[in-house]
Amino acid sequence: MSGKTEVPGLTMDISQAALAAGLEMNLFQLKGAIQEEFYFYVPIGISVTGGYHQLGEFISGIVALPRIVTTHNINIIQSEGTLLSMSATAQTYRTPDEKWDGLLA
Repeated sequence: MSGKTEVPGLTMDISQAALAAGLEMNLFQLKGAIQEEFYFYVPIGISVTGGYHQLGEFISGIVALPRIVTTHNINIIQSEGTLLSMSATAQTYRTPDEKWDGLLA
């Protein structure tokens, strides 16, 4: 699949997972790809607000995506009342031969 469809599709999938879980998306920040020895990874800053079970449903939705996406630096704090705010970094990966326009650091 080409990079022109992969990244927009992934961002839409993550946003849809938040929406399907009933969360309010506060931040979605796509960052440039970071090169490792054999692969690149693309970090995505995410911040959402909602209930405890909604956060779990969201993470489950990300795990179920067809592309490998891992979550890192998860931080959950009480927002107001029973609402929680979660910030995290989602990361997806690509090989050096995949071209994702505009995502190379």
